[in-house]
Amino acid sequence: MDRNWAVILAASGLNATVTALLYASLQFLTFEKGQNLVYVGLVGSLPYAGMMVMAYVWGVVSDWLGRRKGIVVASGAAGSLLFFIYPLLDTVELLIAVRFIQVCLMGSVILLIAVATERCPGEKGRVVGDLNVPLALGWLVGAGVAAYLYKTSQEGLFILCGIVGLAGALVLLPLEELRRSCGENVLKLREMLTFRNRRPILVLCAATLLLLTGNYIVYAVFPQYLTTGAFSLDEMRIGMLVAGSGLTGMLVFRAAGRLVDRVGRRRVLVPTIAAYLVSWAAYALTRDIYVLGMLWLLPYWCFFTTSSTAMACDLTDERERGRGIGILNAAINSGAFAGSLLGGVLAAGIGYQPAFGVAAILVLGAFVISLRISESNCVAAQSGSTPAGPPRT
Repeated sequence: MDRNWAVILAASGLNATVTALLYASLQFLTFEKGQNLVYVGLVGSLPYAGMMVMAYVWGVVSDWLGRRKGIVVASGAAGSLLFFIYPLLDTVELLIAVRFIQVCLMGSVILLIAVATERCPGEKGRVVGDLNVPLALGWLVGAGVAAYLYKTSQEGLFILCGIVGLAGALVLLPLEELRRSCGENVLKLREMLTFRNRRPILVLCAATLLLLTGNYIVYAVFPQYLTTGAFSLDEMRIGMLVAGSGLTGMLVFRAAGRLVDRVGRRRVLVPTIAAYLVSWAAYALTRDIYVLGMLWLLPYWCFFTTSSTAMACDLTDERERGRGIGILNAAINSGAFAGSLLGGVLAAGIGYQPAFGVAAILVLGAFVISLRISESNCVAAQSGSTPAGPPRT
């Protein structure tokens, strides 16, 4: 395997491990400190509010500089250092504030997608699928470790997050970036949303925004939902369920990438959104733990991540790809912000299952919009400096 590709895969896996270590743990910790589901929604939503802007800013800056590695290393290391002060945060407000700053810094990891797809421009689906295999493995390991550490040593959990986060940033130091031209005027405000294929990018982002809003209504409160009297699961079993979604993702990500390349982005994206719609409708209608668990484990997210990211890369050339991936991730983070906030507020106000019903309605809107995405528009001309055929690694 090419050394540069191995470095990218390692960074992807390590960053996903940190995310998984925190996913359920941060919800439980916030509820313990604040004793209110609204705080759970805030700790999930406010960091994404920052990333709505920062995902695009990281893309713009990287396009302007013509470099991506240095940004990911510096900001990732800075954000990881904040984990070491988590044990000192004695109020829920401080916890939310530090998490907000941290996510804005560590969110630059999205640039790894641009780095990877620029190395193999002819098979973006395969590249994104392969890149997410270690991501799924990291999620599996992180969620499993968190299930044990949260009850035995919360301080140890956050120290481990800091160490793994630093490793995820520093492992990129040997990476050799491809030479690229800088975007000369990319920071002019009127040109920030100018793309070669602007309309299909904006349609993709609109569908993504609604989909992620619905999804994060569920994600924001689902672990806490499983602790209620209807299920009474402990943190260990919830952690194992969360880890299970990483296992199923790891098993299918490579196949998902190849499927996206073979049948097309749209033919994968639209059915994936429909699957989310069915799932959240089922969450609103049943409390059967076996049904909920089975649906949670199904790896829809692999197919959404692969198809949407490959489509965004298709629609951009190398001089605007950072911005293209940035605006897609801005839509993802906007949905994560709105959904996490709504999830906490709705669950506290009208209950968990009605909140899941709202999620299904929003995903229905995403499905309708996704039908307007035209596959024939989803190929941007390659830059002359980019080789037509990728080398196999």
